[in-house]
Amino acid sequence: MNLPRSYARKISLLLIGLALLASPLFAKRLPVTIFTSANGLGSGFVDYIYRDSRGFMWFCTRDGLSRYDGSRFVTYRIGDTSSPPGIEVIFETREGEYYVSTTGGTFRLRPDIVSDNRSSFDRAMSAEFVFGSRGSFLEDRNGRLWFNNGPLSRLVKRDGKTELEPYPLELPTNPSRPLQISELAESLDGSIWMNSSWGLIRRLPDERLIFYPFESPAESGSNSMVVARNGMVWLTVGDKVHAMLPEPLESITGGEKLILRDFIPSQRLVFTAGKEVQLPKRGGEIFEYMSDRETTFVENSYSKRLVETSDGTIWISAENVLFEVSNGFLQVQRSTDGLPAVMSRMAEDSVGNLWIGGQRWIGSH
Repeated sequence: MNLPRSYARKISLLLIGLALLASPLFAKRLPVTIFTSANGLGSGFVDYIYRDSRGFMWFCTRDGLSRYDGSRFVTYRIGDTSSPPGIEVIFETREGEYYVSTTGGTFRLRPDIVSDNRSSFDRAMSAEFVFGSRGSFLEDRNGRLWFNNGPLSRLVKRDGKTELEPYPLELPTNPSRPLQISELAESLDGSIWMNSSWGLIRRLPDERLIFYPFESPAESGSNSMVVARNGMVWLTVGDKVHAMLPEPLESITGGEKLILRDFIPSQRLVFTAGKEVQLPKRGGEIFEYMSDRETTFVENSYSKRLVETSDGTIWISAENVLFEVSNGFLQVQRSTDGLPAVMSRMAEDSVGNLWIGGQRWIGSH
């Protein structure tokens, strides 16, 4: 779909407890479709949204794992009837294995199991219990499978078993809080980026680390990160949004295993709807974005999530507000425009719709 796709895109919002409807949304009259539990969604509280290689959309909910095949939802339990229903993350490897992190630990699914179309809300999906830890996954370009369950680990297979192997980062300690890695991403240059409770971490392809420490008060909400295809790293820290253009690999010289960099914005800018968004142009620059004086739509949101869609648009969900940075300009949509409140996780489907999840619903646009 050609740019600007955002104004031809469909938003499908899955809201628990609301009637199915379709209505225009935002000033640009984007079409909206709302789905409910009556359509087969396990729960309106969505922890994670994921698109697999077959085009299935997966929704990790508090009451099961829901799969959408383009026409209907099927909801499954993972494991046997004694397994807890809460699903937190699903991930597919290049070999076609599926890992599912639940409130009861991590399971592995066979590809033929996830293609099963038999529909039953209380149907248990056969799964192999792998280990008791919970977290999210990243498979890097070399096929290594990384896992963040607080600290960083790698999944290794030994003697027919999958085990967690701790990967020490050897960062300067922070006595005020434990290290918690919340997100992992790989950039096109082979760097692995980690969003953590201690700061931003970049693992270079030669295994050196660049560490950008920052303080983010617990009461300021969750941090989020996305590494865009153009190399820009978008990050929420506390109640602000940041964009960083990383240093190119060839400029990072020296033999130190750990390189410390200050996480200090070189510019502090105002997010204004309909206006151009200035972005960093030099390697190492960090821009910080905040609200204008008339509104605090950035600072007032406790939880922010980021995602990039295939057209290069950056989306930031901030509870009752959805930011869209597209073609260098900012659009802001609010729940008062018809978008439901408490937005959170997002993912793009195979035809360009953006699905948005939250504490009472999921959605796509």
